Amino acid sequence: MTGIRIENLTFTYKEASAPTLKDINLSIDKGAIALIIGESGSGKTTLIRQLKTTLTPYGERTGKVYINDIDEEALESKERVATIGYVGQNPEISMVTDRVYSELAFVMENLGEDNGKIRRTIAEVAHYFGLEELFLKKTNELSGGEKQLVSLASAMTTNPRVLLLDEPTAMLDPLSAVKLINVLKRINEEFGTTIVITEQRLEEIYEIADMVIVMKDGKVEKAGTPGDASKYLSACCDDNGLRNGLPAQIRLYKEASKLREGCPLTLKEGRIWFNKEFGRCTGKPCDCAETGTDITSKEEILKIDELAAGYKDKPYVLRNVDLMINKGEFICLLGGNGAGKSTILKALLREAEVTEGRFYYKGRKVKSLPLGKNEAVYLPQNPMAMFTEVTVKEEIESLYDNKLTPEDAISAEDALKKFRLEEFKDLHPYDLSGGQMQRLALAKALILNPDLLLIDEPTKGMDPGFKIEFASILNELKNSGKSILMVSHDVEFAARYADKCALLFDGEIADFAGRRQFFAGNLFYKTAVNSMVRDVLPNCNTVAEVMECIMH
Repeated sequence: MTGIRIENLTFTYKEASAPTLKDINLSIDKGAIALIIGESGSGKTTLIRQLKTTLTPYGERTGKVYINDIDEEALESKERVATIGYVGQNPEISMVTDRVYSELAFVMENLGEDNGKIRRTIAEVAHYFGLEELFLKKTNELSGGEKQLVSLASAMTTNPRVLLLDEPTAMLDPLSAVKLINVLKRINEEFGTTIVITEQRLEEIYEIADMVIVMKDGKVEKAGTPGDASKYLSACCDDNGLRNGLPAQIRLYKEASKLREGCPLTLKEGRIWFNKEFGRCTGKPCDCAETGTDITSKEEILKIDELAAGYKDKPYVLRNVDLMINKGEFICLLGGNGAGKSTILKALLREAEVTEGRFYYKGRKVKSLPLGKNEAVYLPQNPMAMFTEVTVKEEIESLYDNKLTPEDAISAEDALKKFRLEEFKDLHPYDLSGGQMQRLALAKALILNPDLLLIDEPTKGMDPGFKIEFASILNELKNSGKSILMVSHDVEFAARYADKCALLFDGEIADFAGRRQFFAGNLFYKTAVNSMVRDVLPNCNTVAEVMECIMH
């Protein structure tokens, strides 16, 4: 029996000129974990939302979806809710009640279950997911990882036969992401639940997938085992974005091994292969220079001195934070959910309450950073906060009304092209995928030509291909003397492109160093490459750094 069968599925958004999904035929075995990958706009989120009618966006649909061999549209509303669970990528907007226990009971209450069953089920679920200490907490007091875990637990209260997850790790720090994926593996093994996941971060999820579905331009390009998918993507042209997003062990194997067939699919397999192949490597990773762009200026653009800040309901998020950013420098703030990373950015804008400390911008003391053209620009974690217009094109054009002229900025048409938004210019911004929204928000921020760019989680939902383009854009900014302060959970991106990294813990900066030194010294906040090669090359954090050493 198939868990999910899709027949001749085509979907077109209202007023769109072409279908987003095009004649899709696909079968997913009952009890399998299926991973859907593809560039932003390839149709991943649209496809997963077709698997549950209540999630389907407004538009025209043809074709059929069967869940456990039953036409999904024929399911009664109550049966559909109980049979198909869903967890979105943003835990902030998935909470519908103010307490954890209410959140767990919400679905069952709406299904009309009796109080005895509700109490028994939420007791079981809370124990299974380890939520006892969170049970009475307010949902707005939870960290991002805790909120995502509560969302998953809530979806599992009906014991669904199919569980849909749309980029569930996008908002999570690396350790929380691993915990969530381990829980998903356990659910699949213990309950036989069919799990369908869309993801951009493949390092952890690839190992537990039974099936990988590669999407491109609204079609299924490849569907098969993880090994089949990696072989297919590795054979694609060199500029294929998804190839660059494959797990580290696969990418390093393809670069370093002369073998044509087979590759390690798990990190453990990759470590065994690398130790066997290069255990006697004579490369000296400590001698390999930092590979980022050199900072030619030591001119200070921002200094944070003894900062303490928080919010009315949580006044001591940060305490005694010191940080300095030079002109042309790219600094990345890392740390767990709730560590205070975003609060640093909000404190600079006085969106958080500053109780102690001083800010110096371009050598002068300021109460908050000046925002606007040729000053500081802030890109928030939720790109929707930047959207005010009806279409993508109008979002770009709105910047020229009062702030810019064609002489001092790239044109709206050039911006759309640079950020790969041309074909979506007539869509409402909210109809874009998560990665496309992020690109539009970036376009609006960078058109202002900022001297200091503050960005909060810009790579979440961003496909691997555009990450490389985004890094190139940031490098252009650095080379022109612009400075970047970025909050991120994307360890791989920071290890490859940042100049320096800071680790926040319990409201303080626990470590601050050049990126190579920073990651090589960490136990858990490290890249997958470092996890794989550290027995041989302990200071290497990226595929490029490993190749540099083993080729010596």
